[in-house]
Amino acid sequence: MQFQLTLFLHLGWLSYSKAQDDCNRGACHPTTGDLLVGRNTQLMASSTCGLSRAQKYCILSYLEGEQKCFICDSRFPYDPYDQPNSHTIENVIVSFEPDREKKWWQSENGLDHVSIRLDLEALFRFSHLILTFKTFRPAAMLVERSTDYGHNWKVFKYFAKDCATSFPNITSGQAQGVGDIVCDSKYSDIEPSTGGEVVLKVLDPSFEIENPYSPYIQDLVTLTNLRINFTKLHTLGDALLGRRQNDSLDKYYYALYEMIVRGSCFCNGHASECRPMQKMRGDVFSPPGMVHGQCVCQHNTDGPNCERCKDFFQDAPWRPAADLQDNACRSCSCNSHSSRCHFDMTTYLASGGLSGGVCEDCQHNTEGQHCDRCRPLFYRDPLKTISDPYACIPCECDPDGTISGGICVSHSDPALGSVAGQCLCKENVEGAKCDQCKPNHYGLSATDPLGCQPCDCNPLGSLPFLTCDVDTGQCLCLSYVTGAHCEECTVGYWGLGNHLHGCSPCDCDIGGAYSNVCSPKNGQCECRPHVTGRSCSEPAPGYFFAPLNFYLYEAEEATTLQGLAPLGSETFGQSPAVHVVLGEPVPGNPVTWTGPGFARVLPGAGLRFAVNNIPFPVDFTIAIHYETQSAADWTVQIVVNPPGGSEHCIPKTLQSKPQSFALPAATRIMLLPTPICLEPDVQYSIDVYFSQPLQGESHAHSHVLVDSLGLIPQINSLENFCSKQDLDEYQLHNCVEIASAMGPQVLPGACERLIISMSAKLHDGAVACKCHPQGSVGSSCSRLGGQCQCKPLVVGRCCDRCSTGSYDLGHHGCHPCHCHPQGSKDTVCDQVTGQCPCHGEVSGRRCDRCLAGYFGFPSCHPCPCNRFAELCDPETGSCFNCGGFTTGRNCERCIDGYYGNPSSGQPCRPCLCPDDPSSNQYFAHSCYQNLWSSDVICNCLQGYTGTQCGECSTGFYGNPRISGAPCQPCACNNNIDVTDPESCSRVTGECLRCLHNTQGANCQLCKPGHYGSALNQTCRRCSCHASGVSPMECPPGGGACLCDPVTGACPCLPNVTGLACDRCADGYWNLVPGRGCQSCDCDPRTSQSSHCDQLTGQCPCKLGYGGKRCSECQENYYGDPPGRCIPCDCNRAGTQKPICDPDTGMCRCREGVSGQRCDRCARGHSQEFPTCLQCHLCFDQWDHTISSLSKAVQGLMRLAANMEDKRETLPVCEADFKDLRGNVSEIERILKHPVFPSGKFLKVKDYHDSVRRQIMQLNEQLKAVYEFQDLKDTIERAKNEADLLLEDLQEEIDLQSSVLNASIADSSENIKKYYHISSSAEKKINETSSTINTSANTRNDLLTILDTLTSKGNLSLERLKQIKIPDIQILNEKVCGDPGNVPCVPLPCGGALCTGRKGHRKCRGPGCHGSLTLSTNALQKAQEAKSIIRNLDKQVRGLKNQIESISEQAEVSKNNALQLREKLGNIRNQSDSEEENINLFIKKVKNFLLEENVPPEDIEKVANGVLDIHLPIPSQNLTDELVKIQKHMQLCEDYRTDENRLNEEADGAQKLLVKAKAAEKAANILLNLDKTLNQLQQAQITQGRANSTITQLTANITKIKKNVLQAENQTREMKSELELAKQRSGLEDGLSLLQTKLQRHQDHAVNAKVQAESAQHQAGSLEKEFVELKKQYAILQRKTSTTGLTKETLGKVKQLKDAAEKLAGDTEAKIRRITDLERKIQDLNLSRQAKADQLRILEDQVVAIKNEIVEQEKKYARCYS
Repeated sequence: MQFQLTLFLHLGWLSYSKAQDDCNRGACHPTTGDLLVGRNTQLMASSTCGLSRAQKYCILSYLEGEQKCFICDSRFPYDPYDQPNSHTIENVIVSFEPDREKKWWQSENGLDHVSIRLDLEALFRFSHLILTFKTFRPAAMLVERSTDYGHNWKVFKYFAKDCATSFPNITSGQAQGVGDIVCDSKYSDIEPSTGGEVVLKVLDPSFEIENPYSPYIQDLVTLTNLRINFTKLHTLGDALLGRRQNDSLDKYYYALYEMIVRGSCFCNGHASECRPMQKMRGDVFSPPGMVHGQCVCQHNTDGPNCERCKDFFQDAPWRPAADLQDNACRSCSCNSHSSRCHFDMTTYLASGGLSGGVCEDCQHNTEGQHCDRCRPLFYRDPLKTISDPYACIPCECDPDGTISGGICVSHSDPALGSVAGQCLCKENVEGAKCDQCKPNHYGLSATDPLGCQPCDCNPLGSLPFLTCDVDTGQCLCLSYVTGAHCEECTVGYWGLGNHLHGCSPCDCDIGGAYSNVCSPKNGQCECRPHVTGRSCSEPAPGYFFAPLNFYLYEAEEATTLQGLAPLGSETFGQSPAVHVVLGEPVPGNPVTWTGPGFARVLPGAGLRFAVNNIPFPVDFTIAIHYETQSAADWTVQIVVNPPGGSEHCIPKTLQSKPQSFALPAATRIMLLPTPICLEPDVQYSIDVYFSQPLQGESHAHSHVLVDSLGLIPQINSLENFCSKQDLDEYQLHNCVEIASAMGPQVLPGACERLIISMSAKLHDGAVACKCHPQGSVGSSCSRLGGQCQCKPLVVGRCCDRCSTGSYDLGHHGCHPCHCHPQGSKDTVCDQVTGQCPCHGEVSGRRCDRCLAGYFGFPSCHPCPCNRFAELCDPETGSCFNCGGFTTGRNCERCIDGYYGNPSSGQPCRPCLCPDDPSSNQYFAHSCYQNLWSSDVICNCLQGYTGTQCGECSTGFYGNPRISGAPCQPCACNNNIDVTDPESCSRVTGECLRCLHNTQGANCQLCKPGHYGSALNQTCRRCSCHASGVSPMECPPGGGACLCDPVTGACPCLPNVTGLACDRCADGYWNLVPGRGCQSCDCDPRTSQSSHCDQLTGQCPCKLGYGGKRCSECQENYYGDPPGRCIPCDCNRAGTQKPICDPDTGMCRCREGVSGQRCDRCARGHSQEFPTCLQCHLCFDQWDHTISSLSKAVQGLMRLAANMEDKRETLPVCEADFKDLRGNVSEIERILKHPVFPSGKFLKVKDYHDSVRRQIMQLNEQLKAVYEFQDLKDTIERAKNEADLLLEDLQEEIDLQSSVLNASIADSSENIKKYYHISSSAEKKINETSSTINTSANTRNDLLTILDTLTSKGNLSLERLKQIKIPDIQILNEKVCGDPGNVPCVPLPCGGALCTGRKGHRKCRGPGCHGSLTLSTNALQKAQEAKSIIRNLDKQVRGLKNQIESISEQAEVSKNNALQLREKLGNIRNQSDSEEENINLFIKKVKNFLLEENVPPEDIEKVANGVLDIHLPIPSQNLTDELVKIQKHMQLCEDYRTDENRLNEEADGAQKLLVKAKAAEKAANILLNLDKTLNQLQQAQITQGRANSTITQLTANITKIKKNVLQAENQTREMKSELELAKQRSGLEDGLSLLQTKLQRHQDHAVNAKVQAESAQHQAGSLEKEFVELKKQYAILQRKTSTTGLTKETLGKVKQLKDAAEKLAGDTEAKIRRITDLERKIQDLNLSRQAKADQLRILEDQVVAIKNEIVEQEKKYARCYS
């Protein structure tokens, strides 16, 4: 054995030496071999027969006899004894086994497109391919390669029997050059039928290759993947196979004996051998002859394919080796100063190909390509070589004064006269080290290229004959001059050299400039917008400075206030209270008003001035411009709203309450003494009420003319604006009084300067003129005031309107109106058109003529005379000399008492009504003659009726037949129907039927529940909201509630507002009858305002918050409101609503989705997010098995790796390896062939989906039928309503037709009476018409749908008619299983037209493989699957209900846990305090023992007392507690065992239920564990009192920590189980909640662990103190042993012992009390569990009731009344 090993090593060394020698002589290449050897798992086929089930196939060797068929079963690897019928793809690898022809690869039957693919682990050199076929060679195929591991493919060559047909776009025939892609027919003939070969050579030997290392050739011969695509089978036709019963496709398939892929490891000529790649098996597992992929590189190369040079071998470019040229990589030359370099092609070419390596990271202060020169700031030591590590010495130069920061001459050069180490000074620097400035220079600096700067003091700003500071360069400057060179003025000065002190002051305007800083060159100040001038005191062209009275508000534009002032002044009936009086300027007289004119205000009236253009927060003085018409003074009351008061304004005297001020009659302007503060962007209203203190007849018609209200800014309210001297000048010159006066004024210079500055400050610059382009002469305006230069009759500051009495503003100005004083209503015309307001029929712009056909200007009327007079008075229009008893201006009527028609020429005759006009019994206006009956009809006076006016008419009373009792109208205030005979008494005149909601003898009052004026017929029903008023104000019968009889205001409940008490006040909602509204109670921190929706009470929440009070986080947010609500960071495609937990923010993933953000598919589901379809049912069955096998395989691989160094024991382990290979083959067979194929399940699922889609389509069609039935009923009801309305209308028409023969007056009354009835009928008809139209449209739509369905049905019938019998016969074989070209009798499967003995159709049968049989079987399986799915759905619903119950119990557990946590906190605080007491006690004992004068008897007494302290909890009790914990742990194991047993017996849905229960039980166990831990902690703290038991307590704590760790492990297991159940089910809500609860219990366990560790730490400290105490006690014992104890000391010790025993007794009593409390807690837990069970039963009952209600609701949902 040793000899064989030695021989093997010797041969290996010889082969390596030979390979090394080959590489030394030039290019070397690894040996070529079969690339398939050792790559069974990397060879794949797209189709293999018998992989999923045994498959039949036939051969063509027995054409004359019965067909010979065989079985292919490739579910297991090939074995000559056990699996001879396995034909997997690895069978094609050449193995040189006997009986080679019994082993081959075979595809599935009848498939044309099949591919074989080889995936290599590295880039290989490919030589040629040989395929040996068992069957016919393919009729068409192609070979492809990939050099990027399958991402892109290129074709090597095409093979086809008929290239033109199979590959029409590929050139056929011989290739013309290397790499040409052609189609070859040489290897595609049908013969031979077996043993035929297909050979592919990458490089055809017939072509000469000039450069085999060119990129094109290298790309052609290298590959990482090889793919052979078979695209077409050879077939012989069906001439001899038509009579056979089996499928002809069983004879056509691909079968391959051998496949040889010759190639070698690709190393670019730099390696002669290769080794296995990383992560590949070593030589122990490599079969003989395997070609490895990792090159063993020579020639100083590196890389998997030797494609690059090694590090530090970069002096020449890498090139592949060629023939005798090895092209080895050369090492770099770095003079021992670097070990790293890189290749640079530019350097290589510049050196003429001598050297291209550039050294990196040169050391020893060197640099350069070869580290051959010193770095900057260093120079070469002439006494040492460049390779010496100390060859470069640092320069000794000042870096600030030398060139390049301290650089010196690197080496000596006698030719140039330079010396190594010499410093190179800057221009203004001198010294041996360049560290001094030259004279008259300063500031040696590294950043200065000259080194030092000249002093360069400015002579205009510096003192003469002085130089600068050598270090700083600071020159000595004049006053108001600054700068290092005295070259600039100080801030606030300008003009260097123009002043005695160097510079002049800026003197910038305090308002026009932003500050007093100006340009030092020209003194220009920084002006505000549109302000110019050096000092910023002039406006820019087109701009001006606003005067003090700029903010002027015209009284004509003010709003009249409703109601009088609070002073109670009366207007004595004057109306209206405010009237606009236009002022017309008189030439030569000054204009004393602004705007159009004045507002004429009566006493008690008020004006509201709107102010919304304040530019700057400042105090204003109110100025009122007015003119009185009498010598009496007036009083004004002023109210400012809002009153003002914010960060800028302090509330002033003027508040919302009125303040009175006097308006003297002797003046025209009043400046109010109290200022007001106004701010920008605020809408103010200033209410001014006018009144006179004295009342009486003399002031009854007095009034005041109010021109305007002005706001004058106060200069002293601007902070930091002007000096005290300016304020004094401002008040001294009375600037406010002068500037506020009306008309042009001359301001003093100081006033003008300060007003201009204040205007610029307030408006942030100058104000634009905005001169009207047509009304002004130019665009410029006055500097102060902004008055534009207006054209004639144009007024206004901007010249934008005509003056009163003019019109037509244009380029020429305005024109005067010149209205005719009689023809026009006023002398003022329209300012746009110039039209004067004309009277009646007067026309013309100036109203100076009548219209055509009229007369009598200025009162124009028509003047026709009806041919009874020819002349008409041109002034009056009256006709002259009317004849024939006619009269009138136009002779158009008979005189009174006569009748006739003068207009038509009839003469006038006397009327008898009842007597002639000259008698006292004449009660008619006139009379007329009926044209048909020739009767004379009297036109009775108002109040009379009858044929001869002898009776009183309706609405009148009296007795006209008695002299002196004429008819008088009933005094009912127009509140009766005068056409109603019963409206009032015809004898007394009493009102009987009051209308318009009135009552009383004269209908003079409104009815109760109404308000308004009965005299004006405006009594309306009180519109009080019943819910918003008190029930005492509303009658019980449903009548109108009482309200104010004048205004109609209703008495509202608290927090209710509105005239009708119909809405809640702001901040309230939920109007409840009898109680009013309740407060919104919006959370001010999370809501936008305190108002809420008055119907729902919903508060307007800020972003992220929700709930009615905005006290919760909005959906899809989480957090702890009112703190911060954070958006859920979840993937919406993988979540359900709500997408995350509102408390923790944990994403709520939907079924099949997992991840913290629900952004990936869960285990057991497909990874196509977000669909995440559930894996096949076999996934769960095989997942555990595959994981176990994978771990076993990995263990074997590690074992094999460890055995690599023990090669001497290989022969002994050969048998073991053989067994392992068998086991690996068995594992691979199991992995490749699952037990349950997914194809059948997918087919059943697809069929179930198609059936479901058909059911949905049928439901949609039935829905249309149901809708049609409902629509028919709707149309029928609409028709009936229309018929009823038509009948009502016909009755109304008949009724009106019956009264046509009555008198015209009665007909008019009837028309009025039935007008409302007709209107309502018309409204109903219109509504019915819309319904009928809708019904008609719906009917038309339905008819269209029916026509469409009918046409589709007819089309289907036509298509059925077009189907012919011969076509159906062709499908017999596919449908029934037999061909249809023979009679039906011998066919076992029948046909579409075949019938059996009983006349039934005969199609399909046993053994038939037609589609009808398959579909029938599929239907049966689909029905079975449907029933299974239905059962699963029921089970899932049951599980959902159970988990909901579990969720509620978990919530209860959560509350209990919180309560327990609070108790734990209290106990912990108590234990902490006890611990502090113990520590204090120990400290006192320690100090006591350390005292020197303590008697020994006292020390002994204390020691005995400490030793006699007993434990509060005996050790036996601690042992019992530990036993309880172990029982709990055992319960966890029992639960896990039960869970495994149930998992084996139940289905997937039952698994979820069992694990949910297990999770609940685990949570309860954790809860009990928390309680136990609490007890142990309490016991531990109490035990600390006795220092003697610290060691035992520490051991117990260690046990507790182990139990806590076990609980944590169980929690993790429960968490993983919950995660698995969550991935398998759709009940995510309940599981997520349980998971949260478990996480909280886990946190509690962690806290318990932390507390236990803290207790252990404290116990350690106590142990140290106890050791110290023991030492002191030993000292005490020594003392007592020498001195002895006295009687007094023994007595004290006894007392101490008694006290200790008493303390122990008390402690034991407390322990018993704690035990009783624990027992009570357990009883309470049992009671809680019982109540939980009762609650679960009640919940089930509620669910049952709810389901019953839902069923009843569905039952009666289709009922119609």
